[in-house]
Amino acid sequence: MDTRTWWSTNGRWGAQLLFPVELAHQVDRGLVRAMINPLGVSSGMHCFELVPVTDDSFAVIRDDATAHAGCTRVSYVGLQSHRYWTLLAARSGAIWEEFGYRRRFSKFRILSAEGEVCKPPPAVLLATGLVKPDEEPPDVPVAPPLDVRTASVLREAGLLHDPLPSPLAFALKKSGIVS
Repeated sequence: MDTRTWWSTNGRWGAQLLFPVELAHQVDRGLVRAMINPLGVSSGMHCFELVPVTDDSFAVIRDDATAHAGCTRVSYVGLQSHRYWTLLAARSGAIWEEFGYRRRFSKFRILSAEGEVCKPPPAVLLATGLVKPDEEPPDVPVAPPLDVRTASVLREAGLLHDPLPSPLAFALKKSGIVS
């Protein structure tokens, strides 16, 4: 077994991970395919064990981060001097936000199906409502219907087919009210 420790500036508290040696590279990258087993707090140290898994469970280790979708924040430890340690339990598709110095800026991250951390496209963030648009999107006008003459010519040429009838039109035709 191996460990990694994150200490507070004064050395009185922090966070520690216990994990099999073969996960060391993943822990150093901050993304581990593992289940999180909380061990408790001892001598001010928030302790967790990472247990390797083959399913879609990941432990995400970051500085200052907030979970948004597909993940949950397991632990958040203030390490003084504007430093933090965050442990997230995540699955593919998880979205979280990472913060910079004193939360002066932030960036979103997503966990891909391949188990890679990447920057999500702005359209995904807008569609999920995680960010607001810089400017309001324009209203999309409804396309006007074709005039009768153009529609008739296109039908005769085989380029336009009548749309499927609405349930009301179908019922009216079936009852004989409309031909």
